[in-house]
Amino acid sequence: MYKNKRQAILLLSSIFGLSPIILTACGQTQQNNQPSEQAQKELKQKDKLISDLQLEVENIKVKLQNASKFNLDSSSPQTPIVDSNKTLEEQILQLKQQLKLLEDKKVTELQNSQKQIHDLTSENAKITKQIEDKLTNLAKDNQNYAKQNVNFLNALKNDSLYKNFDQVNYSPTLFNDSNKFIDGSEEAIANSNKYLLENSFNQEKSRVKELIWPILAQDILVNSKSNITADNFKDKILQNQSKILLALTYINKWYNFNIGDFNFKKFILYDNPNLQKDNKSFLDFIIQIGSKQPDDYSPQNVINFYEKNLRPEIDSSKDFFSFIEAKVKEKEANTTVDHWFNEQIKSFLYQPENKLNVQNKEEITTKTTLWKKLTSDKFKTKFGHLIPTLLTARQENSGLFVVNTIGAVVFGNQKFYDHSDMGADRISNNSEALKNKLKKFGDRLEGFFELNYNLVSTSTKNQILNKLFIFDSLWDGKNTWSTQENLLDKTKEASYDFFSTLDYWQETKNVVSTSVSTQNTPNEDDVFKLTESRFLTEIGIETIIGKISNNLQNILFENHKPRTDVKEEMLKFDFAKYLFDSRFFLGLTSISSDSELGKLSNQSLDYSDFQDLQARWKNAMSLIYTLENIEAELKLNLTKNTDKHKTQSYDTEENKAKLFLKVSTDRSSHNKFETIKQNDIKLLTKVDDLVDKDYVSSWGYTTNDSDNKSFDLFNAFYGTADKTDGVTGPFSMRRNTFELFAELGWENGILPYLTDKLNKKNDAEVITSMFSNKSYKNLKDFKKAMYKQAKEKEAKLKEVDAKGFTYKYKTYKLSAEKIKEILSTALEYDLSMSKIAKNSYSNVRDSYFYVYKRQIFSSFYIATNGFKNSIYKDE
Repeated sequence: MYKNKRQAILLLSSIFGLSPIILTACGQTQQNNQPSEQAQKELKQKDKLISDLQLEVENIKVKLQNASKFNLDSSSPQTPIVDSNKTLEEQILQLKQQLKLLEDKKVTELQNSQKQIHDLTSENAKITKQIEDKLTNLAKDNQNYAKQNVNFLNALKNDSLYKNFDQVNYSPTLFNDSNKFIDGSEEAIANSNKYLLENSFNQEKSRVKELIWPILAQDILVNSKSNITADNFKDKILQNQSKILLALTYINKWYNFNIGDFNFKKFILYDNPNLQKDNKSFLDFIIQIGSKQPDDYSPQNVINFYEKNLRPEIDSSKDFFSFIEAKVKEKEANTTVDHWFNEQIKSFLYQPENKLNVQNKEEITTKTTLWKKLTSDKFKTKFGHLIPTLLTARQENSGLFVVNTIGAVVFGNQKFYDHSDMGADRISNNSEALKNKLKKFGDRLEGFFELNYNLVSTSTKNQILNKLFIFDSLWDGKNTWSTQENLLDKTKEASYDFFSTLDYWQETKNVVSTSVSTQNTPNEDDVFKLTESRFLTEIGIETIIGKISNNLQNILFENHKPRTDVKEEMLKFDFAKYLFDSRFFLGLTSISSDSELGKLSNQSLDYSDFQDLQARWKNAMSLIYTLENIEAELKLNLTKNTDKHKTQSYDTEENKAKLFLKVSTDRSSHNKFETIKQNDIKLLTKVDDLVDKDYVSSWGYTTNDSDNKSFDLFNAFYGTADKTDGVTGPFSMRRNTFELFAELGWENGILPYLTDKLNKKNDAEVITSMFSNKSYKNLKDFKKAMYKQAKEKEAKLKEVDAKGFTYKYKTYKLSAEKIKEILSTALEYDLSMSKIAKNSYSNVRDSYFYVYKRQIFSSFYIATNGFKNSIYKDE
């Protein structure tokens, strides 16, 4: 707790009655008994100089000996030798003189060094004596202060002082200290449970002495030379006991988490360097923390509370988030704050794998972490307080779950799925069951965002990232949160506290009873507050993806606005969902690996861009055109193929007429479906006739249909129901949109048809402009050309394995002829069972023709790798 030398000295002084100055000086005295570092350095230099001189003297002596030996060994008195000897004698003389000088110098240096050592020792002794005298005087002066500290400690250790805290209750006395309440305080007291502090209060109250004692010890040291008495401290504690306990409760609740060996709570209470440096009172600081207005303590204000009350005393240069980031960098050197945060909450976090096949995949992963979302400028103000909420929510199996994808983060609660009304979607208190669901639906949502990231233009890709916050199952639209909260277990703080922090304490009259409420959000369109348990269900994930598709509208439409009178439902794109009945499959964009089709294909959503999706869609639509060609041929030729030996009467002109409806568009741009008379269809023989007459299959529609959500590409739609003075209805527009996308693409098909890109209002003008360089000039000619193209290539269909069939068909190779055989048999059976139109059966699956048509499509989907490859041979 006391990490620096100054703190240690102060603490020792308070306990043993010694002055901190004395303790510090004692350490210095021990050091001064030895020569200073500079003196020792100079002595070493002189020793080296003397050693060098001695070595030089020895070298001269060797030379003299060699020279003498040379003279003795000379045998003949030759002149050169004499001259040489003379020279040597002169050198010897010089060397002797030099040696004498060096020896004198050595003696002088030794004497000087000895004198310096003696002077240093004398000086050191004087300093030591002065310090000892000073310490003696200081020790005498400090005895009274030491005695005062001991008295303080003993007086404040008395248990009777802390028993007074027993009188403080969580409500109302904790929030009723002094006159700090503003108007409405009684209501605040009544709703004290909304502050989420009750559990923390009980914990801190039971150990209040243990918590306060270190705080008091530091304050006693700060005030050791003042006139403050132990009674002064006791009075301050008794007068502010509610404030003190509220502060301890609050700090424990929101700051009791670790970053390495750093505990934020302990740092605030005991180790704040700014308070220590300025000798400020820790007790006064705690009392100030507990003296704020009630609303300041609400969970939604955790970050604001830090900024106003803690940041100035902790580190004014950093806000809460940057302080955490700096501490992680300091204490967890080998990790990032994003990874550290995920590790802290891993018990309830599911992070799907990023499967994007792009060069900047790692950069995208880094940009879209949960920490980045919560601290982004977009969401930080509204949801930044969820960071301390999550960091202090540590219970296992609390029900809380978080799913973080590149485009959205989903927060939910398993408890709202744990009731009998959920049926097969019920999730009991089983962590493994919850984990499996999170992976299943989390991966699907991740795949959806990755698909859209691949599809949109480079300039708008970043707009897909960190787009949405989704809160699952917060209320049922009829009850207030205060009644909904009863479904949660208050002992599971991780879940209970998290959902309480979302600020749903409001009156029933203010609750919006729609499927999604976006009140009081930083960006209403980018926050989904779901009113029912839906994310972890098949129907729910489809609904959410539909809403997200609508949310991405501006990005997908490149900020173009919808054309006048184009209905809103036309702008909700869950691409390719309409290839599959939602009761079976969720479509290419949201297909699940364990759905019927998913088990058969196990394909991944690896579209690279709109051009790639268009190519696949064209392959899929080519198969749709082929199947509709075959369907038209079989139905229009019913009476021609009747077996006269059969007694059944289902191959009649009357039944033939019942197999079709006529579609049109009224003045309000709504589609209408009408029955067909026998005389109207009697002379029709080919698919072009069905296009001209605006006919559709009666298997998919009724005369009462008005909601295009039931639109299904497996129900043949030959007509166009186009208008010259407005826009077509939603059913026909949906079908036209998909056909135009397959043939013309996104830029030249979808955008000009649905938006104001061409600055034209009605369909006729738009279509004329779109087809200006085509052989076809209107929608009917366009459809006829598509059917003709498919008919001409029908014989080139690949033979693929039949998938999903039963009986003999499961062994078939599906060629064009086999498809006709299968659908002909299915049509015959449906007619024999009077399954002629949508209103003649309770479920579309009752129609063999419809089911077999879908199974044929599924078989080609699998064989072509999700229509990535052509449906035709040699392409």
